[in-house]
Amino acid sequence: MILFALAFALRRGEDRLLDDVGAYCCLAACLAGVAAGIFGTVTLARALRQRRSD
Repeated sequence: MILFALAFALRRGEDRLLDDVGAYCCLAACLAGVAAGIFGTVTLARALRQRRSD
């Protein structure tokens, strides 16, 4: 959420460089969300598999 807030703040200005940095912050926030989702899914699947085998 912090990266999205930073991206929003940077992209509001008129400076082209800050606009590009804001775009990269937005991309990083999206990729971090995807990575967290994949990590959570894999962790949950492993925990359920281990629970069934016990």
